Formats: sequence, C-alpha cells, structure tokens
Amino acid sequence: MTSNRIYTNSQGQTVTEPVVVVTQAPVIIVQQSGGLTRQEKIALGVGLGIGLPSLIIGITGLLIKKNNDRQREIRRMYRDSTTMNGK
Repeated sequence: MTSNRIYTNSQGQTVTEPVVVVTQAPVIIVQQSGGLTRQEKIALGVGLGIGLPSLIIGITGLLIKKNNDRQREIRRMYRDSTTMNGK
C-alpha cells in the first residue's frame, strides 16, 4: 500500500514523500516431529506407572484367591471322602 507523508522541514518548506507500507500475514510454525510433547510424556508415565502395577496386583490377588478357593474345595472333598469311608 502506498500513501503520502506530508511534513514541514527545518527550512519551513512543505515536503511530500511517498511512503510504502508492507504488511505480512502472520506466520504459524507447526512442528511435525511426530513425537510426544513433554506434558504427554509425563501423563503417559504417570498413567503407566500407576495403572500397570495396579493391574498386576489385581490379577495376582485374583489368582491367589482362586487358588485358595480351589485348595479349600479339595480339602473339603478329601475330608468328606474320608468321613464317608470311615463310617
């Protein structure tokens, strides 16, 4: 865009100067590294750090309970069979 600048110089003369105004559209920089941001890495670490051990503990507890119930049932069946044979 071109416009004129009008001013009075030190000698009292009116001076007209052309002024060119150049504008530029905003530049948006997009990183396409494909990697995770620091916040995403922290969130992933916290999620896995808490979630994975919790899952392992839960599964281990379930297996222990299932094994204890099975052992209890085997003992009950053995006790019942020896009681029947003893009569």
